[in-house]
Amino acid sequence: MGEDLYELPKGWVWARLDDISEALGGFAFKSQNYTEQGFQIIKIGNIKPGKLNIKDNKTFIDKIDSSILDRYLLESDDILITLTGTRLKRDYGFVTIVKNEKQLLLNQRVARLRFYPPLYPVYFCYSLQSEPFRDNFFQNETGNVGQGNVSMGAIKEEFIPLPPLPEQYRIVAKIEELFTQLDAGVELLKKVKAKLKRYRQAVLKAAVEGNLTKEWRTAHQGESEPASVLLERILKQRREKWEAEQLAKMQAQGKTPKDDSWKLKYKEPVTPDTSDLPDLPDRWCWVNYDQIGEWSGGGTPRTTIADYWENGTIPWVSPKDMKSFKISNSEDKITKIGLENSTANLIKAGSLFFVTRSGILRRILPIALNLVDTAINQDIKALTPSLLLNPEYLLNASLALREDILHTCSKDGTTVESIELSDLRIYPIPLAPLDEQLRIIEGIERLFSIIDQLEKTVDTNIKRAERLRQSILKQAFTGQLVPQDPNDEPAEKLLERIKAEKAQQVATKTKKKTKSQPKSSAQLALPLE
Repeated sequence: MGEDLYELPKGWVWARLDDISEALGGFAFKSQNYTEQGFQIIKIGNIKPGKLNIKDNKTFIDKIDSSILDRYLLESDDILITLTGTRLKRDYGFVTIVKNEKQLLLNQRVARLRFYPPLYPVYFCYSLQSEPFRDNFFQNETGNVGQGNVSMGAIKEEFIPLPPLPEQYRIVAKIEELFTQLDAGVELLKKVKAKLKRYRQAVLKAAVEGNLTKEWRTAHQGESEPASVLLERILKQRREKWEAEQLAKMQAQGKTPKDDSWKLKYKEPVTPDTSDLPDLPDRWCWVNYDQIGEWSGGGTPRTTIADYWENGTIPWVSPKDMKSFKISNSEDKITKIGLENSTANLIKAGSLFFVTRSGILRRILPIALNLVDTAINQDIKALTPSLLLNPEYLLNASLALREDILHTCSKDGTTVESIELSDLRIYPIPLAPLDEQLRIIEGIERLFSIIDQLEKTVDTNIKRAERLRQSILKQAFTGQLVPQDPNDEPAEKLLERIKAEKAQQVATKTKKKTKSQPKSSAQLALPLE
């Protein structure tokens, strides 16, 4: 890195990490030795930028060889850096500091830097989070296509700007003052974003309750076809379709019905029980999903047959693709032969997709509208609505009610969270007249566009705050954040003193090693009381 070193202020010096800290890589603790309590093992997942999370991803061990405990037990002010992540993604190299946490052990692929006194560890915690250091850190990245690594040897050879000791404290004080202000601003932006999310849901609620189009209804009173009449047409169309299908089946079997008695086999969909449902605006009515559409399931072509997947062009939607309200593509695609040789179905565009089996149902019910013909897997159910309906209206009505749908239709006693399809089929939704459905969609789109713009502004400002954070760090470690004091002892002398003390310690350890000592096999057990 020597050729990349920039000029430092007077009194500063570049220091190699191995000269100013004891650098150590973690130990590969064996999973078969893990316990429910004891010493907590600090893994990559416990470390985020500037944060040590010991509440999640908990792993413990209670019996450790004394030599391992002495070497890998973490202490206050130890600096930790993650050394493994996704290659070329810069999703590691995260830095944090151990504060008052006790009984923590250093796991493999995490580096520990223990800075020699009297250096100020918090200064180095911030310095190692700066973009210049991270840029140099990732220049040392090795690994395969998926996994990236940085070695302990590379860490030790990195250089860091070292100011005089009093200035280290002044820099940290100023950083924390400015970061506190930034954090407060970011927290406010996040609250605004949360409010916008609630406002979006409030818009949908107002839409399905008729409040969004109240003025329009007043201006066009008596002009709309009642939703009940629209429902009658939908149900008539539904029955006619069933009768046509039955006749086709009989004709294919060479049968001719003698009378209309076969029509009695038709099952009308259940009518919603409206006794406990709220009143709706004039000309609206309650319907359920069974009344207004046809349900379809999905499936997965055998993954071991390459012809079912390779060069596939048919979108095959699974819960992982249900991240937006409208779907036109998928992460995985299948071939025509894969579609024909599996339980997967091609669902017509304009259908509603409901995730009915997935861990995500612990939090939310994903619902989406497909914009192109799409296949689905077995964890999704599709409702293809009558052509007399506006599918966008149904999407918005379903999104407005999805919290209640999830609560009402969740299946109990299953290993994986699931929706009871029989309950979903008869779930009641408000149906507006067809022309009012269009006004509702227009109103939602208008308000959502405003929300989208506000959210974009919030996200832009959050990103700007992160850039400002890096700008503060850049100023800090180029000597521009706080003034230099000519009375401070130059960092060069501080570094010389640290090197001399380190050399003396190394010499002392070398002398001790020449004396024969029995190898200890003692283990320390953590008292669990």
